Amino acid sequence: MQSESKYIIDFVNKIIKRCVYEMDYKQLGKLPKFFNPHKSQESIEEYNLFVWRGYTCQVKLFNDGLFLNIEASSRFVNKQTVLDRINELRRSRYSDSEISKLLTPKYDES
Repeated sequence: MQSESKYIIDFVNKIIKRCVYEMDYKQLGKLPKFFNPHKSQESIEEYNLFVWRGYTCQVKLFNDGLFLNIEASSRFVNKQTVLDRINELRRSRYSDSEISKLLTPKYDES
């Protein structure tokens, strides 16, 4: 029964993916989150961001049947690329080592 449920969930996921791909949505990331970058996007000029609207999908199999959860989702996308940011810092006379320190994530060692 366990292996059969995996096949059922995989089958339903494939159907969902095919449907959203036909609507020109693309999967971003490993989780089933789908966004359409070509659809009209909201723009937040103050923060230089786009807002992409999309969906997250989740399929689970329970004793009493199949559970399909589809939720609205948003993704914030920065208009400025990392290369744009590096060039901006270089124009502001930052050295390459200073740029590296500014743009490299800092992880807490504790």
